[in-house]
Amino acid sequence: MEEILREVKIECYHGTCSSSGECVCSPCWTGDSCDSLENSHVPVFQQTLLTIDVNLKETFRDDVIATVVANDPDAELCSYEDGCPCSIILYSIEQGNDDSLFRIDPRTGELSISVEKRMAEIDKDEVELQIAAKNPVHRTRGRRRRMDGDDVQNDQRVSKMLVRILFSSGIKEEVVEVHSRHRRSTSGVPSSETFTLEKLDPFTDVTEILIGQKVDLLLTLWLPVQSTSLRVELLTPYESSAIMVLCNPVFSHIGSNYPGFSSGDVVAEFYASGDDHRYDRIVFDFGSVTNDGSDSADDQSSKIKLEFTVILQQTNATQYGETYWVSAGVNYGVNLAEVWVGQTSFTPVSDIDSWSTSSPDIIISGPETMTILSAAIFQIDLVIKNYATDFYLDVIADQSGSTDPIMKIGELQLAGKGDNFDCMPDELPQYSGVSDNSTGATVKARLDFGNIVNTGT
Repeated sequence: MEEILREVKIECYHGTCSSSGECVCSPCWTGDSCDSLENSHVPVFQQTLLTIDVNLKETFRDDVIATVVANDPDAELCSYEDGCPCSIILYSIEQGNDDSLFRIDPRTGELSISVEKRMAEIDKDEVELQIAAKNPVHRTRGRRRRMDGDDVQNDQRVSKMLVRILFSSGIKEEVVEVHSRHRRSTSGVPSSETFTLEKLDPFTDVTEILIGQKVDLLLTLWLPVQSTSLRVELLTPYESSAIMVLCNPVFSHIGSNYPGFSSGDVVAEFYASGDDHRYDRIVFDFGSVTNDGSDSADDQSSKIKLEFTVILQQTNATQYGETYWVSAGVNYGVNLAEVWVGQTSFTPVSDIDSWSTSSPDIIISGPETMTILSAAIFQIDLVIKNYATDFYLDVIADQSGSTDPIMKIGELQLAGKGDNFDCMPDELPQYSGVSDNSTGATVKARLDFGNIVNTGT
């Protein structure tokens, strides 16, 4: 009798294959294929209480008043230059920021005065903030979580500390309304790098937004006469999924003082923490940008403007009444060592009672007849009337359940979308098919869109 040996191929997603054919997983990963994220530890703050004095006379909005630091023991095993996925730390203000006087950089832990308030409006002697540090929840092919003594999943636990801020007495100075840590001139060429992040009309002074609303924002880069290395990162909040997605970044203005700079030279790199094409991070590497100073009178000549859109999603993580921050970070200068962070906040409010409950309109077009062994293309038009919906599209061949199906499905793909879904990536719907056991032909095909939002524009 002839013995048949069957080789089973195992793909190592986050690791290397050993000589014995087994996966040796990188830190933070486990499973036969190294495709399950393993989070063993929660972040730990270096101190549980920090008291700082803020002199309102000498402190301006956007000035960093403190930096909190937490460490994650998972990082000790890290072999990645950019950090292990299970040791990434996100900071947030959990309590005490009722008047939105402060903001915290979710990546660096830098605590600063909020751009939403003027210094003269601060009428308190003391504020106590509760700061949290946690690991972001990653959506992977699989998951394995270590439990602590209270049987709580580690990636759902947070570390907390208190920051007590004491405001010193003195004359409260009004400052120019800017989003940058740099004081700036009013026109022409700035003396130092200056950046602003702002909401555009009609959301200039709006903080409450609805599911599916598109909010346009503007990041302005105002550079002195010199060559400046730049790297820009846009970031929206992410928990178990992206709470707001980023889309449509475009350079809306490039000043005449940058003749050597072209927007086509800057490639936007899109990242989805959930690996689901719902982008919560975009990175732009500008390289070196030179302001030649040819026009020193008009400040627009020295500005580069980057517009982008954020859309509030309906997910299990989206909480009505909570405050979420959209961040823009700029690394600049020698070795990109200088850092600026601008933020603006949004609070989701519910209008679900006003949503349409109508079913989608479905229109199928294609040939009425087919000959044997011929192929035909059919088009399915869906009119989705709800602001948010979780749906998939199934296409089923005639007599698919019989032992001798008379048709098979060759391909099913997204061919186009309306303006209300222009921020939905073409890669978002996931294809799957069911084959007939006897013929191997695909008799059922599915496009799974997951939860999508209709911006209603």
